[in-house]
Amino acid sequence: MQHRPRLGWYFASEVRNRPSTKEVLLRLRYIVQQLIEHHPVVHKVYTAYGEGTFPTLVASIPSNNFRSQKLEDNLEQEIFSFQTQIKFSFEDQALEIEHNLPPIPQDLNDYIADSVYQRLGIQLFGFDIIRSPSAPHDLSLVDINYYPNFKSAEQFDAIFRNITKRYNEWKKGS
Repeated sequence: MQHRPRLGWYFASEVRNRPSTKEVLLRLRYIVQQLIEHHPVVHKVYTAYGEGTFPTLVASIPSNNFRSQKLEDNLEQEIFSFQTQIKFSFEDQALEIEHNLPPIPQDLNDYIADSVYQRLGIQLFGFDIIRSPSAPHDLSLVDINYYPNFKSAEQFDAIFRNITKRYNEWKKGS
């Protein structure tokens, strides 16, 4: 029986460069992002629009259950701790687990990249996909980064040159 991956869109927030955004963020003491239980590998997909998508695998710490407790003397402060001791998986072990699972289809990476481009108009970005530990065919898009660190992407030098060249040609024409 062949399984088709299901992609779940994670709750997303779009932050644009607005003067008020900085003021709001400076007032916050911390920003919390929901933890999604996942396999010990993150699929990082680098996108240079017009050049394609370039997936790579990165080992992640294993999922753990968190608990929070209020300090009795300071009801505003919360402490978050692991219920179980973290056992860091070695990168080779994490990647071996992932290689035993069906690959994420390239057409899915391309579809996500095109959707992000159509919605936000950005051309150089990356996104992360994770798998559910209980159902490896259930995928979640958890992060989109504008102009991310491409050091893990293969052939980034050539990709960046092509994008820069296209931008310069566009700039001359306008």
